[in-house]
Amino acid sequence: MINMQKVAEAYTEETGVELNWVSLEEGVLREQVTSDTATGGGPYDIINIGMQEAPIWGAAGWIEPLKFSAGYEVDDILPAMCNGLSHEGQLYAAPFYGESSMVMYRKDLTDAAGVSITDSDSWDNVKAAAIHDPDLASSKEVVRPYD
Repeated sequence: MINMQKVAEAYTEETGVELNWVSLEEGVLREQVTSDTATGGGPYDIINIGMQEAPIWGAAGWIEPLKFSAGYEVDDILPAMCNGLSHEGQLYAAPFYGESSMVMYRKDLTDAAGVSITDSDSWDNVKAAAIHDPDLASSKEVVRPYD
């Protein structure tokens, strides 16, 4: 939000439009913004929503699909983010940040060990590829992130 406020300062300088920022506790924010959007009226002209709201609100007709200028590279948005912010192929929000998990490994070592890791692999496969001692493979001491 701090970055958005900095961008907003430039917008205000360029357009003369003053913005009033409202920060609310998560539960209050969700309740007020959902009510405001569902009824089509209320105190908010601009809201930030996420992957939970965008497809649901788009399907309900509470928000309109985004339209981008020719200079905006929609294909640069990661597919998982695009899909999460869409309903039936229509993008209803654009991300200003994103989070993800990834696995990095040395292919030369996995090749030498005779194991492989594929795109969208399961954590079980990654664990199996990482552990070559069968006694360790069943150990409870092995930590698997984000099961």
